[in-house]
Amino acid sequence: MKLNVSATRMELLLLRKRLDLARRGCKLLRDKLDELVGKFLSFAKNGDTLRDEVEENWLKLLSFYILARGQVQLNDIGEALINRTDILEIEKEEQAIFNLRLPFLRIKKGAHSKLNLMQYGVSNTTGELDSCLRILEDITPKMLELASVEKAILLIGEEIKKTRRKVNALEYKMIPDIKETISYISFRLSEIERENFIRLMKVKERMENG
Repeated sequence: MKLNVSATRMELLLLRKRLDLARRGCKLLRDKLDELVGKFLSFAKNGDTLRDEVEENWLKLLSFYILARGQVQLNDIGEALINRTDILEIEKEEQAIFNLRLPFLRIKKGAHSKLNLMQYGVSNTTGELDSCLRILEDITPKMLELASVEKAILLIGEEIKKTRRKVNALEYKMIPDIKETISYISFRLSEIERENFIRLMKVKERMENG
């Protein structure tokens, strides 16, 4: 749709500059979109792998827990774990992708970098409970990583939508409108020049015949 501007040479010059900026902006946004999609696919693939691993180990954990529950009373399991005082320290790091800040959760390195879940009262407990807690210790970092990756996928997905809308607005609305307006102004200026030329020729003819 033609823009509502005056058909002047100044407007034509400004529109040509605006068109150049719009085209460059569109290219930059397309490059950004391509990179975002690449990051999205990479995180999605990593997320699938992590999810499969966590789910597989979680099923094993539940299986061992069911076996433990069949041999030990629930109160005994609770008593074995109730005196645990370890605090798991979690830290958040950020990864920058364009204007995005992606949060990543990790177990803080140091004295509590491991769960050490095996340090519990062993009376009235079973090897199945040991296996259950060992799996939990192993998959906790993976669960944090999976949560971080899924958050990254969500944030990148939203940014892809926003960027795609901007690209479409430039590619299918702004740039065509500017081009149409440039064509219209160029046509009008050519008409004006032709009319002025005809007018001058008529004036010249009158002067010569006068």
